[in-house]
Amino acid sequence: MNKRSMTANIKNQKLLYHLTDADNFESIVSNGLQSRKSCRNISFKDVADQEIISFREEAGLDEYVPFHFFAQNPFDGRVQKKYPDSEFIYISIRRDLAQHYNFQIIPQHPLSMDPFKMYDYNEGMDIIDWNAMNSRDYHDPYIKNVCMAECVGKYIIPAKTFHCVWVRTNKSKSYVTDVLIKHNIDNVYVNHNPSMFVKRGV
Repeated sequence: MNKRSMTANIKNQKLLYHLTDADNFESIVSNGLQSRKSCRNISFKDVADQEIISFREEAGLDEYVPFHFFAQNPFDGRVQKKYPDSEFIYISIRRDLAQHYNFQIIPQHPLSMDPFKMYDYNEGMDIIDWNAMNSRDYHDPYIKNVCMAECVGKYIIPAKTFHCVWVRTNKSKSYVTDVLIKHNIDNVYVNHNPSMFVKRGV
């Protein structure tokens, strides 16, 4: 049995994950975690591919804040490899918060759906192929797409509602902690966990 098959069922975990460049963090704390459309007048480092940006705009997804169900999914890994000089962090919120505000579920990568459709939180959680997601076999195109399922919210998410921030380095931990202190936020955990990120030199 491989290590991944021994991990807890992703469906039963408690958090959602949003990857961003660490340089965006102070703006996020000041303005809340916002959709791409809401950020048009806010300077931020953008790491998304143009193809998916265009699709999201056409589908109205640029009005939503996207989260994934686990770290190191194919999208996050690709972004980190594409921008090796950038320092990334994960912002996590609790799934029960997303459920309470009826975030929408996209059960696999949006571009892989024909037709594209979003579901209410509870229905979408039942539709996701969790067995495929748990296998994380990125060589299988279907499984890879399921691993990029999203939970999206059409809200500005205040920093005080974050559950935690995950960082790769101690330097990032100090920076994120200092920003939170500066903005009088003392209820957000900052977790140093390099294993959540693509391996590279420290």
